[in-house]
Amino acid sequence: MKAGKLVQLDEDVYYLANGINLGIIRTSATECAIVDTGLGDDAGKRLVAAAESLTLRISSIINTHSHADHFGGNHYLIKKMGAVVYAPVFESAVMANPFIEPFFLFGAHPIPELTERFLMGKRSRADVVISDGYLEMGERRLTVVPLPGHSPNQIGVVAEAVCFTGDALFSEEAWKKHIIIYVANVGKALDSLERLRTVGAREFVPSHAEPTSEIAKLIDYNVARMQGIVDSILHILGEPATAEEVLKAMADRHALAMTTPQQYYLTLSAVKAYLSYLAEKELARYYLDENRLFWEATE
Repeated sequence: MKAGKLVQLDEDVYYLANGINLGIIRTSATECAIVDTGLGDDAGKRLVAAAESLTLRISSIINTHSHADHFGGNHYLIKKMGAVVYAPVFESAVMANPFIEPFFLFGAHPIPELTERFLMGKRSRADVVISDGYLEMGERRLTVVPLPGHSPNQIGVVAEAVCFTGDALFSEEAWKKHIIIYVANVGKALDSLERLRTVGAREFVPSHAEPTSEIAKLIDYNVARMQGIVDSILHILGEPATAEEVLKAMADRHALAMTTPQQYYLTLSAVKAYLSYLAEKELARYYLDENRLFWEATE
């Protein structure tokens, strides 16, 4: 999809292709709500232009989660439009304190590369904390769907027959490029994929994949890729290994070349999420030996 193209999905529901897919939902004759705002001010400006092309004013923002490419445009839209921001509670805390993101990726005061705008957006308030259920916004009633996993408190948003899924699932192209896509909680991410099967929408809009009406096919692909990572890590853990050694073995096995500290720490964090999942399922255990934490398969 060409970047910057505005596409209509339903009578009052659109999305703007802008690196990620950003939702625009008409909430009254003159106003609209935005689902996620992109990486920075430029994305915010494109959203304003898109809304104005529909003779609408942006009055509200709904953030699916607190990664910088999903709330980075908030700062501009709050300042320019006075937009009211809606977000889940955990995500709200990170948006208000964006240093949290690089801090927990590094586990301490982060190296400079982790504080660049891709991992640390401009600070944004959240005016209304939301959870699952219904959200009344102007003349529109939206459904909030809990989709945690990629981020601890991620949500999806259903408007009319359209579901904006945030980063609950990714395209085949994204999986082939990144191999190990970032996830915070593997078990919850898998549960969220199954939950998406039950959402009664005609069209689904992932942030990093083309909109589709055949969501089951994309869900199956994402589940298979995640299960493939589980199987690969279990194979590696046939011999004790540290988390860093698991990452190295996975990268070597799948010809993944990590070229930046950002990529390294995002991928290492994802590997740790898979290790934690395996421990929860009692498929792997961990222990300390000679001042190193080792992991090994239980069978």
